[in-house]
Amino acid sequence: IQMDPQQKQRLSSVMKVQMSLTSLHQISLRLNAVQPKANLGRQLRFQRSLSP
Repeated sequence: IQMDPQQKQRLSSVMKVQMSLTSLHQISLRLNAVQPKANLGRQLRFQRSLSP
């Protein structure tokens, strides 16, 4: 497929956006792997404060 320079540029910018989205997704996955423990402690404390 022949592409004019503009199309090529658009394609490369789309690729860059997708790459950064993917890396963001991986970072958030890593954060989510760490988060649950902290969230669990917070929820337990919250429930304790709710119970009379």
